[in-house]
Amino acid sequence: MMKKHILTSALALCAPVFTAYADDAHTTGKPFLSRPDGHGPIGVMGDHMHKKGDLMLSYRYMRMEMDGTRQGTHSVTPQQVLGSYMMTPLTMQMDMHMVGAMYGLTDTITLMAMVPYIEKKMETLHRNGTRASNKSSGVGDIKATVLKELWSDGKHTVHGQAGLTLPTGSIDQSTTTGTPMAYGMQLGSGTWDILGSLTYTGHTDDLSWGAQGSTMIRTGLNDNGYRLGNTYSATAWLARPITDNISLSGRLIGTHTNQISGRHSRLNAAMMPGADAANSGGNTVDAGFGINFLTPTTPKGHRLALEATVPVYRNLQGTQLEKDYTLILGWQKSF
Repeated sequence: MMKKHILTSALALCAPVFTAYADDAHTTGKPFLSRPDGHGPIGVMGDHMHKKGDLMLSYRYMRMEMDGTRQGTHSVTPQQVLGSYMMTPLTMQMDMHMVGAMYGLTDTITLMAMVPYIEKKMETLHRNGTRASNKSSGVGDIKATVLKELWSDGKHTVHGQAGLTLPTGSIDQSTTTGTPMAYGMQLGSGTWDILGSLTYTGHTDDLSWGAQGSTMIRTGLNDNGYRLGNTYSATAWLARPITDNISLSGRLIGTHTNQISGRHSRLNAAMMPGADAANSGGNTVDAGFGINFLTPTTPKGHRLALEATVPVYRNLQGTQLEKDYTLILGWQKSF
């Protein structure tokens, strides 16, 4: 009930601010992009393209809350976890600030780059009953991609995306005692990773929709002797304008993540579930609810958006923290 109250309060508090500062999209020649639903939900990356010479800057703030642990599809108690490990995670929070830019190199090719700054905090419980807290923060892995329009008839568009993540995020985060932090508390993958996606969007006068399949392929082992699992994700959304400058959206997201390969050379797998590479990967389905705002009187202005996602299905490999919700607040401005 408390989490539902927090999300409801956040929406109520943000609405008047968004209405005051909202945006029109951009791009002469593509009037659909000037609608509030001309962009997908803010949690979808690379959902649209830009005309030649158009530049869009963006900022996203993401908050993810995790509380409790799960084995497969069932929650487990801290006492059950402590039967196999020296300590158990209780909660984890991640705050991410992501600055991005998109530039229309031609009418059919758009360049995109994203730089994240990440802050993580984990609360743990030891077998002797004591609790501890660990934090990590810093720049994450930078993403650089190219989007290419493959087909469009004005109402329906298909484009592809390909690129890389640079291993700029630290994989050497340690506790105050010098012990390496768990895999999930590190800030990057430590490897050059391949990104790819295929996106379809369509619209009528009253509705818009889209679907995207995406993947992240990890390459090689990092300097600490492990490789994070590949991820494969599919999402679909439906949006409807309710005024000239406000639209609402609903979305489903399915994700499959492979298990970690190898193991951290200095991590004791018996310490806690997050230090054991076997406790990684799985299948999840999330539902998202979003709102986009823009000011239609401005040719190129400010666009603000909010999306909250909650899990509807979780089947995790081994023992892992379970996600409660994710909240994403975003700003975009075109030039």
